[in-house]
Amino acid sequence: MIKQYFLILAVIICSILPNPVKAQIEKVISIQSTPEGALIYEKANRNSFLGKTPLDYNFSFHSEKSMKKITLEACGYYDTTIVIDPGMTSLNVEIQKKPLLFTVDSQGDVLTERDVGEVRLFTSTLMEAMIGEMQGLPVNIMDYIMVKKTGDTININIGFTTEPENIGIRMTEKTDSVIAFIWNNWFKGKVCGAAFTGIEHPEGFKVYLSMVSSSEKLAIKHIPGVDVRDVKNTNIYQTVTPRYIYTTIETYFYTESDATFNYSLEKDKSYYEFVYTLNPNNLLTCKNTGYLFIRNSELIKSYGSNITDGFLFRRIIKDE
Repeated sequence: MIKQYFLILAVIICSILPNPVKAQIEKVISIQSTPEGALIYEKANRNSFLGKTPLDYNFSFHSEKSMKKITLEACGYYDTTIVIDPGMTSLNVEIQKKPLLFTVDSQGDVLTERDVGEVRLFTSTLMEAMIGEMQGLPVNIMDYIMVKKTGDTININIGFTTEPENIGIRMTEKTDSVIAFIWNNWFKGKVCGAAFTGIEHPEGFKVYLSMVSSSEKLAIKHIPGVDVRDVKNTNIYQTVTPRYIYTTIETYFYTESDATFNYSLEKDKSYYEFVYTLNPNNLLTCKNTGYLFIRNSELIKSYGSNITDGFLFRRIIKDE
């Protein structure tokens, strides 16, 4: 009798407990992108990584009206977030490419028009080659390229960002191990040799590659010490047909930058920066390396101080 009583009680309890919510609709959606190889994340699900484009993925929706947000990330392009629903079968996302912005360090010598033209030609060629090779990696280029002239030498620093967890190595390990890991995984073999030819005086360029890792993704808008303004542009297009006039209005923001450095960090943040000096004679290796760790606008640790011209964040901390 007692067993029967407990059995009835268990049935009653199970009947009144809420049933777990289950997905009602399973839908395979084909996702393509331009360029291919973009990383796809579902941000609402703890930034879950779904795969790379092109991708056929089985999404779970609770109803016909359910929606999900996914974000596509590609090196050299802005992150793009789109909304999907069960009514979709496929989509092709064209990701907006980042403009190649130059920030000239005001502490250096003045660059001539010829200098600027050579730097733009060289950097554009180099970046096109690197971005093509780096698709599908959890790495993105920063919004700007730092240029500084000292005498006859022009220092060019190209910055990339990644999340700390992507490095996969504890910072307590030897600095050399971390520096080698980043170079071998994300830079080695990604540099195009053709970028070092066809320029009259390439030997006058010093090229640095930086990998910056922090608790947040960094962009030029987020780097304290750089004066940035966004300019709103509006383009209006009209197409005239015998019956209708179609009007298209395109609005976008373009970032302009002035190199005005205040040598202080405005927020309590920590930044790791790993710097590599390219060797034009052997693009599979780098001449020198460096490493900075900055916390609360103070330089906590450094390595390879002989190439301080290559550090992006050296310019926004107070030198002792």
